[in-house]
Amino acid sequence: MANPAQGFSLHLPAIARVLPGLMFFVFVLNGIFHLIPQPPKESMPGSIVEFTETRMATGYFLNLVKTTVVFVGALLLLNRFVPLGLTILAPVMVNIVAIHAILAPSGLGMAIVILTLELYLAWSYPIGVSNDARSPDDAGLIVPLGEGRTRSRFPLA
Repeated sequence: MANPAQGFSLHLPAIARVLPGLMFFVFVLNGIFHLIPQPPKESMPGSIVEFTETRMATGYFLNLVKTTVVFVGALLLLNRFVPLGLTILAPVMVNIVAIHAILAPSGLGMAIVILTLELYLAWSYPIGVSNDARSPDDAGLIVPLGEGRTRSRFPLA
């Protein structure tokens, strides 16, 4: 009989990928379309309100960050280009942790949890290894011609 702990560890990368993917995708879409009621500004620290209003006043910066985070959240949820998504998300995570550490310490716990999940994902998706770890022969990029001869499906010339 299989060890239940080993079975759970097989699903851990998927869980660590889906949780931040859902969080970034849903909460940023909520910031754009206001699907979930937002807390009043009075309940947030004044420094956070001022920081957010300053980013909104630029006219593009907050929209750029939100669009990028929604895109990365979709990549994580779809399990496509996960290492690229984590690379794009890294500076956003540094900003999230810094904001919560400096301006709003009450949310630092959640920021640390999400940062831990991202670091675990970065560790579980090694650089230079494709998601399915197949060779070009297995991917159908090399076509056998018979008698030990092959040709590439995508010739250079």
